[in-house]
Amino acid sequence: MVALISFLRNAVIIFLTLGMLFGCQQEKGHKNMTSNEITIALGTPTQELIDKHPSKGYSRIDKQPAGLNFYKINWNTNDRGTVHINHGNHSLTIPYATSVTGTEDTDRPELGIQDFLITAGLNSSGEISHDDALKTLSSLISNLLDVGWKPLLWFDDPRLSGAEAFKYYQKNPSYGIPPDYRLCLDEWMALRRSIRWRLFAGDATLSIRFQRDSQRLDIEQPGSYLISFNLSTTEKLAKNHFEQSEQNDWKALWPDMIKSLKRQRYAKEAILEEKGFTINHDYQDPIIHPDDPIEVED
Repeated sequence: MVALISFLRNAVIIFLTLGMLFGCQQEKGHKNMTSNEITIALGTPTQELIDKHPSKGYSRIDKQPAGLNFYKINWNTNDRGTVHINHGNHSLTIPYATSVTGTEDTDRPELGIQDFLITAGLNSSGEISHDDALKTLSSLISNLLDVGWKPLLWFDDPRLSGAEAFKYYQKNPSYGIPPDYRLCLDEWMALRRSIRWRLFAGDATLSIRFQRDSQRLDIEQPGSYLISFNLSTTEKLAKNHFEQSEQNDWKALWPDMIKSLKRQRYAKEAILEEKGFTINHDYQDPIIHPDDPIEVED
């Protein structure tokens, strides 16, 4: 492929692990927000975001070579921020944020910000035991699934789930960790590379990625973790399958592209079935194009 949260169910569902609170809530405009809080949503006009948070000191980088504007805020590590992501029933609150960056396409400013990157710690201190880090991130993923976020696979990836999906990931790291698989501590500590979970809800995708200090892997000692959230639109997911020069015509090109990708998926699945893997035929790709789901003809 080319280039590259809890819902109000009678009350706000939250989880708390060693001082870390990730809340999913239905956004109604955060009253009584502190100076370190910010609310973001996909499609927000850039000027509206700046007007709502004039004290945040956005730094704007105009007209990069890729035709993008960046709107960024950084918080002091000793006085971190809170980012509220407004996405209806799938809304998410991220504490201990160190930065948030919104990206605008200079050729389509009417679309507003179509991509946000939020970086955060797992607590206020920056140190956390490896077991508690695993429990925190596992609770986050479980809560996301509970409020309707769904696992996201690339269109040419095989439709696997649970332990089989994790087994496939171990040999194919780009597959990402399946959100429906709970890692044990041994598996967690064996993961040396940067780890990513991918989900989608409605017209939004969410990629959650963590990195840890590779010099602090003693299981008896605390580690240091950084987590990032990349919130983007499903339309951008589709466009990323094409060269820059073709992206304005992505809707016309999508049917042929998705058929080609699905043929690759089915070929991989046939090989895996011969090896005893079970294909999850209940998996549903996100609806992106007006003709979705587009299937491959026999």
